[in-house]
Amino acid sequence: MRNSYPKKLCTWVWSLVFLILLVCAQVLGAQPSISTQPISQRVTAGSSVSFSVTVDGSNPISYQWRKNGINLEGKTVAQLELTNIQQENVGWYEVVVTDATGSTTSNKAGLSVIIDMDPPFEPSMTLASDNGDLTLSWKGEGVLEMSDDLAGNSWESIGETSPSNINPASEENAFYRLRNPQPRSVPITLPPAYDGETLLPMIVMLHGYSEFPNYINGYMKIHAQAANYDLIYASPDGIKGPGGNNFWDATDACCNFVNSKADDVAFLHSLVIEAMNTLSVDPKRIYFAGHSNGGFMSYRMACEYPDLIAGIASLAGATFGSSDHCTPSEPVNILQIHGTSDFVIRYNGGTTGQSPYPGAMQTIQTWGNYNGCENLISDEAASLDLDFNIEGLDTKVTKFTDYPPGGAVELWTINNGGHSPSITAGQNISEFPVRVIEWLLAHPKP
Repeated sequence: MRNSYPKKLCTWVWSLVFLILLVCAQVLGAQPSISTQPISQRVTAGSSVSFSVTVDGSNPISYQWRKNGINLEGKTVAQLELTNIQQENVGWYEVVVTDATGSTTSNKAGLSVIIDMDPPFEPSMTLASDNGDLTLSWKGEGVLEMSDDLAGNSWESIGETSPSNINPASEENAFYRLRNPQPRSVPITLPPAYDGETLLPMIVMLHGYSEFPNYINGYMKIHAQAANYDLIYASPDGIKGPGGNNFWDATDACCNFVNSKADDVAFLHSLVIEAMNTLSVDPKRIYFAGHSNGGFMSYRMACEYPDLIAGIASLAGATFGSSDHCTPSEPVNILQIHGTSDFVIRYNGGTTGQSPYPGAMQTIQTWGNYNGCENLISDEAASLDLDFNIEGLDTKVTKFTDYPPGGAVELWTINNGGHSPSITAGQNISEFPVRVIEWLLAHPKP
């Protein structure tokens, strides 16, 4: 009888190997799991923030928080606490969780930080003399002040209208300056991708007439999507008129109904220049967008500074009624969005009581002429779903197919859409913000 011991030993070894492999597989499959992930947040500079996770695993459990893939020293508990948030804290945060069975990495959570920017108030003044009488002139608003001591604080208000007569009381030196009567600080949101070096696109969002300054952020939902598209997001306030109505002095039709002397063009231009000088803004991807009066103002900025602005998106706004007021020196990408049942700013044009404004189709035809576009075509059927109040696809695209670099012009017509399309329904958001952002980013300056 032959000895069967080697055969039995071989069988025993293979069984042991299989058991070891089975245990390893079970151990690997039992690595810690994260049941509650960290959530992206947007906070103002100087505030505090926390990220946290809930973990199912075997004790002891260790944690290592990371920012942009780099370990944060000393941040080794389930909750990450950050205080006095500043610009350098923006980024993507995650945590690596480890127990005896292995490691798991959480989802990334973005931290966006809102900083305040004060655009310089620097209107130019002109000094003129007429038979010994001196006058100072300037454009826009401003309070003229005088002092005999440039280094001191003894400034005296001497006029609020231009031109103003100045008659120095003596032969000594006199100094003059303009004070901004309505300084406007602008909140700017820096996305998690902001590192101070990489050039990122910037969008300036303009509210409508009488809207609360923060309303536009919640309504159009572009603010909520900014982090996902690495957008620097600015939301300035218009001038506050009688009754507390915020507005922009945009076109001859809209909406300076109180003859304000505020120079919104200079203010917004100063904002963009200050952002370019102090932040990492891509000069080829600066955009304006707005609703109603904000849409009118976006067109005004495209007329005044086509060399600076890559494109605009106007919801229920319109351009100037006359080309005499708009002579752009180079193309600007134009996206007009308008509902056919808008009874505030009518789809086919109308008047606000000041001057007539063109309809949506005339607006894009006007800019098509400015930009040198050709071959205007319209889709036969709706292809976008922008308004929750309208079932199914509701928006048809009309566009020029031949246009110069940086000069695309499109109209998105919301069939039966009103002045303020329903962009949200409960927690659901329509295609609107993503479609608008992606259209703008696809059209930089050449």
